[in-house]
Order: sequence, then C-alpha cells, then structure tokens
Amino acid sequence: MRRELRKKNRMTLFLINLGLILVVCAAFYVMGKNETVTVNSIAVNVRNGPGVSYDITSQVSRGQTLTIVEERNDWYKVKYSDDKTGWVASWLVSNSKTSANTNITATVNTEGSKLRKANSTESDILAELAKGTTVSISKEENGWSKVTVNDQTGWINTTLLDISDSTEDETTSQKLYASQDETNIREEANIDSTVVEKVSYGASLTILKTDGEWYQVQTEAGQTGYVANWVVSFAKPDSEKQTATSIAEATIILDPGHGGEDVGAETQNGTYEKEVTLATAKAVKKELEKTGANVLMTRSGDQTVSLKKRTDLSASNQADVFISLHYDSTEGTNVASGTTTYYYYNRDKSLAKLINTELEDDLPIPNRGYEYNDLYVTRENTQPALLLELGYLNSDNDAKYAVSSSYQQKVAKAITAGLKKYFNQ
Repeated sequence: MRRELRKKNRMTLFLINLGLILVVCAAFYVMGKNETVTVNSIAVNVRNGPGVSYDITSQVSRGQTLTIVEERNDWYKVKYSDDKTGWVASWLVSNSKTSANTNITATVNTEGSKLRKANSTESDILAELAKGTTVSISKEENGWSKVTVNDQTGWINTTLLDISDSTEDETTSQKLYASQDETNIREEANIDSTVVEKVSYGASLTILKTDGEWYQVQTEAGQTGYVANWVVSFAKPDSEKQTATSIAEATIILDPGHGGEDVGAETQNGTYEKEVTLATAKAVKKELEKTGANVLMTRSGDQTVSLKKRTDLSASNQADVFISLHYDSTEGTNVASGTTTYYYYNRDKSLAKLINTELEDDLPIPNRGYEYNDLYVTRENTQPALLLELGYLNSDNDAKYAVSSSYQQKVAKAITAGLKKYFNQ
C-alpha cells in the first residue's frame, strides 16, 4: 500500500514537473515567435495608444530594434529599451522607404557633406556643409533626408546626419514659417486645444522649445502658443504660393473615407460606406486621369488609414487639391437627403463653391450647399482641401443612387468639371 502511494506521488510530481517544463517551453516558443522591426525613419514617436490622438511618451531612433507584442490597425505595440512598451506607426518601422514629415533637428557628422538638389549622388551639388552644421529634416526617402539649412533646401545622405540628443532648447530662437493660410497657434500642444491666434502663409515664428510633434513659438505679434510641426517649415516659403494653372499640371489626392475596421455608415441592405466611397473614388480617379492630372489615393483597397496619414500624404506630395469622399447618415426617424460640400479655411471657399455648383447641377438628389465645418482632414491639411458628403445612406432614395455606378460616374464628372474651372480661373 505504501509502495503504491509512493509510486502514485512520484507520478504526480513527474506530471507537475512536466507541466511546468511545457509551460516554460511554450513561453520561450511564443517569445521566439514575436516579430521584430527596425526603425527606418530618423526618429519615431512612441505613444501610449494606437493613434495620433494619444500622448507621446518617448521617441526611438533609426536603427533601433523593436519587438512587436500586439498589432492594431496600422499600429504596433512594441517593446523597446528596458522592456518599456508603447505604440508606433507601422509605416515608420516597416519596409516602407518613405516616412512622414518630421521637422527634426540633426547635425552633419562629416566635413564637406554634399547638399544636393535631388536624392541621388548624380544630382547637382547645392552646397558643401561643414561638420557640426545644424539642419532640419522634413522628409526621408530611399536613404536620403530632405533638409533645410540657412533658408536653403536640398537632399543629403541620411548616414551623414546625427539626430540631436535633446529637443528641449536646442532650437530656441530658430525661425519657422507657416506653410498654410490661417495656421492655428494653440494654447496647448494638441489639436483640441484653444486657438489663441491664426497666422497667414509665410508668417515668421520664433521657436521657444519643442514638445513632441509640436513647437512652442512666439508670433510676430508677440503671442506665445503651440503649432503642429506638419503645418510649418524651416524653409522660408515663396512670397506667393505656387499652384497649377491647369488641371493637367495638377496633383490631386482623393481620400475614400473610412476603410478596414472603420466601416462608416450603412445602407438598409447592409452596404458599408467604406465600400461606396472607394468605388466612387476609383470612378473619380479614372475621370480625372483623362485630363492628364496626377491622381493619388489615400487608400486603394479595404485598409484602415489614420487621418494623419491621409493629410501627411497631401503635404508630402504638395497636392494642389485634396478631396475626401464620404456618404452621410442621420440617427433616429429624421431621415435627411442630399449632398453637402465642406471646407475649413477661407482659402478653400471658392473651390467649395465651384465643386458644389457642379454637384448641384448634375446629381439627381437635393443639394444642401457648401459650408464651413471643423473636420480633421480639412483643418489639418496644408493643401487646399474639401470633404464631400455625397448622399445619406440611411435614406432609401439616396442609397439607391449612391451604390450605382451611374451615380458614381455623375459624381466623377461633376468633380472633374468643378476642378477644371478652379484651375482655369
């Protein structure tokens, strides 16, 4: 009896130990399966949540290896130094060769480094930079950085630059310039903060300090506040903004609203807004390309794309026009109908009027006019931008048109006609 009991105890102990070994092995297996990514951009913000609305908690530098522990939409939750965790934008650490605008300060690490007209060793040399020269990086592409130094902008091989170690006061007294009309100067460093002053295109701003993706600045009027780094430039802009004089010379960005997990509104038959906006954008793109215009899309499939990434695409490509396509919806029993054209900046009011007039004339549903609205993709856009609501999906009348290719073609022709008039005026 005792022998059998001892035998049973040994077996129980063996099974417990075996279970512990299997748990440890499984843990190591899972740890080994975690993917790692290397930071390609010169610096990437680490946030406390998966989106640009979350606070910046740290920054990681080019070449740093991060371990992915979770993925959500276009964001990775990663482990970095000392097992700290945070969220980074996947497109800044994946194999993509281009980063969003940064406006990060760096110094030249090699005497006689060449500042070139384009991102190629075959390109013309604009200047030779001394070791220790401070530059501002606005963009990275294919191993090159677009920089500004002494009001001169050009390209330099990224390996010839070192990121400044501190961002606290190293840019103090440097000048920034507003790259859009009615640039917001805010009370605090976030897009929901109170606007304390608006400055015009080309206005000079003195940097007091940096705060993540924001600069604390003093305006020419003496007002102190914060400005987002994506609406300013270290390069002094031309006295007048250069725009295309014909649609054939223009770069137009189409932004199909929603996508991926963000489905948007829904028809009674279960068709999502994200599907209709994409189909409409493709029809508009095809029509615009007949004019010779260069047309880019913020998404070409069913992807989730952040609002900031959409406006960054507009800024980095210096779009002549950015148009965000949406379909509306109302709650409850009060079902509305019709199209609405929204703008944010007064600079875009004439564009809104021209596009809206064509929609009013060509579409079979009511037109609700053009008006101001505080929307991210128009407010935070450095380029002329509109958001079009092209019908109400919870209205049976509007929905039957919205999902049809014939209606989408009418939308395409109306937008194209409006843009032709805009560029010819």
